[in-house]
Amino acid sequence: STQEVLAVRKELYARIGGGSRLHGQSDEAGHKEPRKRRRVAEGKESMILRQLGQQGKLQGCLRLQGRDAKKKNATVNGIYVPVAGGYDGLPAYEKVGLAGEDELKRCLFFAKEKSRWKISEVLGDNRNFAFLKVKDNGKNPPSEAAPDNFWSFYDGKEDGWQEDKAVRCTKVEAESEADAKRRKTDEAKN
Repeated sequence: STQEVLAVRKELYARIGGGSRLHGQSDEAGHKEPRKRRRVAEGKESMILRQLGQQGKLQGCLRLQGRDAKKKNATVNGIYVPVAGGYDGLPAYEKVGLAGEDELKRCLFFAKEKSRWKISEVLGDNRNFAFLKVKDNGKNPPSEAAPDNFWSFYDGKEDGWQEDKAVRCTKVEAESEADAKRRKTDEAKN
């Protein structure tokens, strides 16, 4: 029964010193577990977008998301801003973090010789973490790639390059006043 499963779960968590409540569940005293954990990534991205908006740098930004945090090269997830001057005559992007935070450097650029968008530590680097093959010679940003184009990631020597159909690149839209108001209300509640 569900009650038996919950009792066993509670006992196992007690043995390892962890909490026994699911998100939103109350304990015997009626205390609820905070919702902060599941919103940390969302909150960080929201702060980055706010920071970019204040700096007037939201135009042309891209969001790469969907790489499972447990997988190799998940550090590609995030917000990318256009690089002044681009790379090799085409747009290029660099991942950004919060001001004052050390973020692993990630660059997104089009490699003409391979007809693909690449993500690496340095613009033009041949050692990349991920790529997206396109047929438009880089004329459009990766956010405009066909829905049947998928990012490929290097998953280590054993697995090699594998498509990750969960990863998507999208254009960051400027926040409307209504969205900003809703976000501020949500943040105030938490």
